[in-house]
Amino acid sequence: MIKVFGRDDAIQYEVKNVDDIEINEVGLKYCVACSDMVASDAQGGVVPGGAVSMSGYGDGMYVVKVKYNISKEVVGVMIDFGDEE
Repeated sequence: MIKVFGRDDAIQYEVKNVDDIEINEVGLKYCVACSDMVASDAQGGVVPGGAVSMSGYGDGMYVVKVKYNISKEVVGVMIDFGDEE
């Protein structure tokens, strides 16, 4: 993800820009693509280089669990938002 994050050229499609963000700086098209994903009904999704998700709790750090297959390829990811209430 770090090699792709913030690179506008990684977004090879027209962004919806649902939040009407002015794309006037390098890297903002990538951020808008992420914003579009979290604004969707699914509140997240896959973007080039990784995935984005809406926690509903604001910015923070969360436990992420990754599942690998026998070939050491990622086959699943779970983000624990820690909602105990």
